[in-house]
Formats: sequence, C-alpha cells, structure tokens
Amino acid sequence: MYFLENLGAELRSALSQYSTLELEPLWEQGGKFGDFSTNFAFQAARQLKKNPMEIASFLRERLLDRLSQKITVEVAPPGFLNFILQDEGMLQILREVFQKEEKYGYWDYGKGIRTNIEFCSANPTGPIHLGNARGACLGHVLSNLWDAVGYDVTREYYFDDVGTQVDAFVLSIEARYREHLGQPFQFPENGYYGEYVRKIAEEIASKYGSQLLELKEQERLKVFREEGLTIMRAQHQRTLSNLGIEFDVWFPQSSLKEGWLDRALSVLKERGYLYEKDGAIWFASSRFGDDKDRVVIRSNGEPTYFAWDIAYNLNKVSRGFQIIIDIWGPDHHGYVPRNKAAFEALGYDSKNLILIIYQIVKLFEGGEEVSMSKRTGEFLTLDELVETVGKDATIFFLLNTGIDSNLDFNLDLARERTMDNPVYYLQYAYTRALSIEREAQARGKKLPEIENISPTFGEPERKLIALLALMPQEILKAAVTMTPLRLANFAKDLAGEFHAFYHDHRVLGAEEKVEISRLALVKAIRVVLSNILKILGLSAPEKM
Repeated sequence: MYFLENLGAELRSALSQYSTLELEPLWEQGGKFGDFSTNFAFQAARQLKKNPMEIASFLRERLLDRLSQKITVEVAPPGFLNFILQDEGMLQILREVFQKEEKYGYWDYGKGIRTNIEFCSANPTGPIHLGNARGACLGHVLSNLWDAVGYDVTREYYFDDVGTQVDAFVLSIEARYREHLGQPFQFPENGYYGEYVRKIAEEIASKYGSQLLELKEQERLKVFREEGLTIMRAQHQRTLSNLGIEFDVWFPQSSLKEGWLDRALSVLKERGYLYEKDGAIWFASSRFGDDKDRVVIRSNGEPTYFAWDIAYNLNKVSRGFQIIIDIWGPDHHGYVPRNKAAFEALGYDSKNLILIIYQIVKLFEGGEEVSMSKRTGEFLTLDELVETVGKDATIFFLLNTGIDSNLDFNLDLARERTMDNPVYYLQYAYTRALSIEREAQARGKKLPEIENISPTFGEPERKLIALLALMPQEILKAAVTMTPLRLANFAKDLAGEFHAFYHDHRVLGAEEKVEISRLALVKAIRVVLSNILKILGLSAPEKM
C-alpha cells in the first residue's frame, strides 16, 4: 500500500469508532495549510448531519495517537484535515519509491478487467491530420493510464474501409492513375485532391503499368480499392508508430458484413426494439432516453453508420471485452445517446460502454490560424507536425487542454527548446535529476540506498516528497476520471517544484547528511518523473 493509501485506511479506521459510515478520502495538495488535505471529515459530517469540526477533531486525536512520528494533523474550517509530514513519514515515502521503482504509481484497481479502447480510427481516405491526432494521443495516454491501474487493455483501430467516402477516394485514385498514364480522366465531384492521392496512383501504376485499363470497371475499381486502402493503412501505422502508438488490433469495418450486422439487428428485433416506417427500419432508441428513434436500415436497404456501430459493439462484447471505450471527434456528439441506448437494448449495461468526445483542434502559426481540409489537400498531416515539433511536443500539446474544450495548438511554442515550452520544462526536470546523479558518481560518491539514510529534511524537501506521495493518487484519479490532462498538470507541478528547489538549494556540496538526503530525494524524483513520462507517452531524455 502507498503512504496515502495507508493514511486513508487509518482515517477509515478512526471514523469507524465514530460511525458505521464508509467513505473514501480524497487527497489534494495542502498548499499553505500543509502537505496534504482532505475533506473526509466534512463529507462524513454532511451525511451524518453532524458538526464537521467535531468529527475532524475526533479524527485528528485518533490519528495523532497512532501516527505522530510520521505526520502532524491540523483541523481547519469547515472541517478540513491538513497533514504535515514528519521525517519518518518522508522516509517512508522515499522507501516506497525506491522499493517499487518503475512500478511506483501503479495499481491493481482494474483487477485485469478486459477493456477495449478504440481510438484515432482516422478515415482511410487520407493521411492522419491534426484533428485525428488529438484522439490518437488521448487514446494512447488513456490506454497507458488504464494499464497502469490494472486493467487488461486492448488498443484497437477501427479501419473504416466501406462507405461513400471510400468510394469517392477510390474514384479519385482511378482519375489520377489515368492522368499519370496520359489517359482521359474525369475527377469525381466529391473527390480527394491531395497530393497523396497522386502518389498512391503513381505507386499503383509502377506496380501494374497500364494493364488495369484492360480490366472491366468493377474489377479495376476493386484493385484500386484494395491497393489504395492497403497503402493508406500502412501509412497510418507508420504515422502512429512515429508517435510511439501501437495498436493490438486493426479492425476492418468490412469484416462486420460477415454476419455481425444481421446478428445485432436480430437481437434488437427479438427484443421488440425494431419497427418499419416509410420503408426504413427504425430502432426505438427513445425508449432508452434518446430524444428520438433512429434509422438503422434506410429505405434503399443500406445500413446507416449507426447500424454498423451497433454491430461493432456486439462484436466487441462477443470477443470477451467487459468495458468498451470509444474516443470520437466532435462530429460524433449526437451518436452518444443512441449508441448507449442500443447497447442497453442488446442486453448489456450501458455503463460499460464509455463514449468520450473530444473537441476540435486549431493550429496557429505566427498568430494566424492554419486551415485544414482533407479534400483540397490544404492541411497539416500528423507526419508533418511530428517532423516540425517532434513526437513529444506533439503528444503533450494535444493533451494540454481539457477534452471538452477546443484546443489551440501553438506551433511556434511547440518548436521552442526553452523553459517556456511545457514539455521541454517537464523533460528537463528529469534530465536535471539524472545529471545530478551522474555528477555525484563522477565525484566518487555512491548514490544512497534508503536503508543508509538518516534523514535531514527541511521545508523544501518536504514539499517535493509530499508530491511524490500524491503521484500514485493522481495516476489513479486521472485513469478513473479519464482525464490525462490531470496527470500532465501534476507532472508540471512536480517539475516546477524541483526546478525551484535546484535553483535555491545545493545538493552536491551540502553538509554530508543533507547531501545524502537530497541525493536520495533526487533519485526518487527521477524515478517518479520517468514513470510519469512513460505513461504520458513521452521520452525521458538523458541529455538536453
């Protein structure tokens, strides 16, 4: 158990002497009032209809009886408990970091529950662009977080290889192929004009020459479809791999035609949730809280996009996934109620279908917004962005705003290698800790083991050690609330405190006991920052 986990158990034990009420304490940074703070007593008082100060004072007395060597406890209105670390408590926290090393901050909270996280899933009609990239980075880090807290995570990419957009993409390739061979061509009205389409056509021409012109139209278009989609899938895989994102499953939408749509609609029909109107088949989603019923099969016999979603979710459940998480762009906002309704109508608990909608990304350079359009080709691809600002800045900047808010990506700031760039600021804290350890070794000093430390800690060290104790809780909160930004913000706080500590306090060359204690702290900070960087999908550079 972690330090704050143990402290929470002590709080619950103390409360049990007052009431049978069961609560879980929520920890926050204490600020000027202490190292940690919780409104645990206030929560209890509200439910018990008691004076919160009375309960807080009761808990304080019980805790001091047992923990006085590790912490001191203060009570503040309207019932907050503030905790201040003592040397023994700080030593215990460092001991936990040293013992767990690369697993510090990890949990068994998820208990191996099989979880499918589907994200990015960019339309294969073009390269992955900045809007898709936000979903890619959110899904990547959220998957890492859920891994870290004990879920069995499968990362999945839904390769949307059917539909009218893909048809237009295929016709665009054919037009460019004909153009490349000097043949008459007609570009489709809703086609894709980007240079990438021309390159795909040229690659196909180099493989087949002009022989595709001899095929019947249906056979020719089949080749363009297969070759074009194969090229785009490989490109998407390379692009995401350059960000450190790897998927366990690439799921083609076309595979749902192998009976999954029929199975899903059969279940809904058997349960009485489908009906016919105006020649179309409707799902009675309003019976599950949606604002209206939804078409699943159009009057022309074609399934709607929503119908494929229903089949896809049934497929995921059939593969044994207990929790399904989908991360979608803002254009999918209206699909949330209907998909949860259908999931429930299939006979599953809609709480286990989690649909996350992120907002749009706007790119700014030189103070001006850069426009993006896949059809005209006037857009910044994810490959170009990574080449311009690097993998780490791409990920961090795309995490650096809440999911529910539009994100302004400052290309100029992301390029900077200065302390104004938040990802540089964070990584430099790790590099600084590592360089202190290396310098100590270069001076012939053996890095301290926790067993050999007689702690000499003061106010600056205590603030940092308190943050180390909070780190596991922050990882758990970021995972459970599905807010990677929370961990990113915590990482910046820790980096900021460490930079300030380094600026104001000597580590090497301090009095011997102080030096040993501070070297132990630096090692712990390096371990914690390394673990955070890994979860955030960022590199831990040895030099900067």
